Amino acid sequence: MFLFDSSFKGTLKEIVDRFNAVKLEDAYYTLTPNEEFVLFFPNFNRKAKTGWENVQLSNGDLTERNTNPVLQKAHLKMHVDDQPFDQVRLTFGKIEGIYRFLGVFQLDKNESRRLGYLYWRRLAEVYPFLEPVNLDKKDKMAIQSKFVPLDDRVCKDKFEN
Repeated sequence: MFLFDSSFKGTLKEIVDRFNAVKLEDAYYTLTPNEEFVLFFPNFNRKAKTGWENVQLSNGDLTERNTNPVLQKAHLKMHVDDQPFDQVRLTFGKIEGIYRFLGVFQLDKNESRRLGYLYWRRLAEVYPFLEPVNLDKKDKMAIQSKFVPLDDRVCKDKFEN
């Protein structure tokens, strides 16, 4: 067993390899076919380039939003209205070029609706991790099909018309 806590630091590759994760898009990776966790790697310096803004609040919770109102509305709808489950994330924040474990977070759908952007409550600051089994291609495809694609191009095509 391996314990992730605030002292953990690593590269994206090290983290993804440890979890034997499946890439879904730029920032999301799943753990196993039986858990509804994803790994999330927010970059706290992206706003200037892409409009995405990830902020860790003083209470440890996270917010996630886009300055483009169309993309923000689509992003909120996909996470809050279209996801069939309450997504839980193991979150590793990119700080000064390296990823640090920030905790286990769950989307608060009610607060997200109230605010108009995603609000992630921190459930735990540590995560005990049992090493995963290797997944075959069929299992990886099954995992990928469970999640709504969150690519900006999909958001734009779906909601700009």
